Amino acid sequence: MRHLYLWATLAGPVLGGCEYLCDCDDCSSDPDTSVPDDEGDDLEYLDYRYVRIDDLSDDEREGTPGAEIDAVELRSSTGSPKGYAVNVHAYAPMNEDINEHMDSYEAVGPPSSECYNDRGFVNLGGFGGYIILDFGTHIIEDNDTIIVYEVGGCEVDGGGMTLLDPIAVSVSTQADPGGPRTELGFCAGGTCTFPVGTLPLIVAED
Repeated sequence: MRHLYLWATLAGPVLGGCEYLCDCDDCSSDPDTSVPDDEGDDLEYLDYRYVRIDDLSDDEREGTPGAEIDAVELRSSTGSPKGYAVNVHAYAPMNEDINEHMDSYEAVGPPSSECYNDRGFVNLGGFGGYIILDFGTHIIEDNDTIIVYEVGGCEVDGGGMTLLDPIAVSVSTQADPGGPRTELGFCAGGTCTFPVGTLPLIVAED
């Protein structure tokens, strides 16, 4: 548990009111770090356990519409692997009649799609679709890194490149899709790296 004294206001929903937006290779949250006087010694803070990926693509290409999520990885502040996503808490594709790639658990575990060869990915269905996952016993901590493997920008059999689909990523202390969350930023697609930075402390309610 992190016993720091820092207060911050959480960002709004990913698709409106984003406070922290940056390129996927240069991205970190930067909340208010003011320190109150001698307060909070006995407070309990909630752990960040959930990552949300929002589809920002605005087209629906036949067969593979929207962002295709293969895997989500969590690494420590030192760069060492902590694990891949293991549970799906919410999956809301924008178009439920996309295609056969509708198994949300294809986003769980290590990357497996190999640029469509194994088809181990899930579609988010275009702008407005999202998925929320967790990393099991691993919590998301200050200065960790989240890597999202979106199946874009890779070469398919027979030649040609897959199209990139932009995504936004945020983290939260709760799985509720409508709850508060902290924005990490956005990425144009492909393998996207999101440095976590310093997370706002959320006080546990009695």
